[in-house]
Amino acid sequence: MSALVTEQHIESYTKDGVLLVRNLFDTKWIHLVAEGIEENLRNPTQRTREYVNEPETGMHFFFDACVKGEIEAYDCLMMSSPMAEIAAKIMRSSTAILFYISVFVRTPGTHRRTPWHQDQLSWAAAG
Repeated sequence: MSALVTEQHIESYTKDGVLLVRNLFDTKWIHLVAEGIEENLRNPTQRTREYVNEPETGMHFFFDACVKGEIEAYDCLMMSSPMAEIAAKIMRSSTAILFYISVFVRTPGTHRRTPWHQDQLSWAAAG
């Protein structure tokens, strides 16, 4: 999987702080995360926020945080997919450490903007 990441990708990430890697997840992983989202919707945690929930229109936008250990499909994606290997390669590191998981799900056609937030001020992390 790390062959998907080129030196140009790494340089782009280093310069911009963000990177889109296409075709990283095959259908196995896409189906797994879809199952996790369905489970999260059926069993929301106390941290879930619904910004839009309109069953009559089918529009839904929700957020959940700190879900590690609570939604098995998310854990499997984080711990067993190629995500960590790719993240480490992009950062030119031998490892990648999972610090926090947050989930935003917005159905097609839901136009509510994601509420502004600033994580930097509330996390005791650097680098």
